[in-house]
Amino acid sequence: MDQIYSQGSSSSSCIKSFNYNSCNKIVNNNTVVNNTVADDKPQILQWLSPLEHQKRHQQICDNRHDGVGEWIFGRDEYLKWRTEEDGSHPMIFCEGDPGVGKTHLSSLVMDRLQDEAIRSRRNIKVIGLYCDYLDRKEQTVRNLLGALLKQVICIGDISEDIRQVFGAAKGYLGGTGPRLPQLRQMLNMAIASQEQVFICVDALDEASPEDRFDLLDALREISRESPSVRIFLTGRPFVRSDVEKYFPGVQVISVSPTTDDIKIYLTRKLDKDTVRDAMDDRLREDILRIIPRKISKMYVEIFSTPIGVPTIH
Repeated sequence: MDQIYSQGSSSSSCIKSFNYNSCNKIVNNNTVVNNTVADDKPQILQWLSPLEHQKRHQQICDNRHDGVGEWIFGRDEYLKWRTEEDGSHPMIFCEGDPGVGKTHLSSLVMDRLQDEAIRSRRNIKVIGLYCDYLDRKEQTVRNLLGALLKQVICIGDISEDIRQVFGAAKGYLGGTGPRLPQLRQMLNMAIASQEQVFICVDALDEASPEDRFDLLDALREISRESPSVRIFLTGRPFVRSDVEKYFPGVQVISVSPTTDDIKIYLTRKLDKDTVRDAMDDRLREDILRIIPRKISKMYVEIFSTPIGVPTIH
């Protein structure tokens, strides 16, 4: 059902999330300042991780359907997770079969949180990852945690602690990447310095089992050391037991396309139909009335392939 959750939205907040372009320069009144400090910032960010999840986020945002998936913001689980300050609901896990729209929800939640953070004018960071089984070789837990750290520190000055670790690694054996214990420590410290941090990880099931466990362990440590942290995960049902092992009592939301989501998708397809004369108003009404009621998970594959429904008639 991924196409139901794609095509046709141009969210301005997509530009705000994962925006590293503005991280590489410090500009004040159109003048670059603190050149000595800023010169090595791109090198440090690249050293932390080669992953650029903001590009994937932008692709998803550019292909979203407005209005689809908004139901999640009214769910009690989401509202408790978003608003309660005592840390009693630090994590949400959205589970669902392939193609039901979990990645769409991840991007939607990140953008909503980012917009709220900007409006609040508080020191809040929204960071995230998109796991992909095709990129498992590069998406090691070290690179995944490094990508999260990049997003926390990309705006503003990089702490002296991180600079010292970078300097030491640069001078050792011609240069080495950060070690996992170092990354975990630096990430914990960076997050602890923020007023609040939201961490969103999409498609946890697509990480390798070893990296998945290491990532969950790191997230648990972050949650314990920084109670204000909120974590949003998505994945297939089979990883639920893994999540519950590290986060007992986690809030779970089952994801499936709603009738309204399907109607929005069909309406977009009908509006873009290039042969509109082949369909009268009655047929259009029948399509919008009958298909959302009849469609089920067995038809997910129809909507998740590029050739799905090339024309509506």
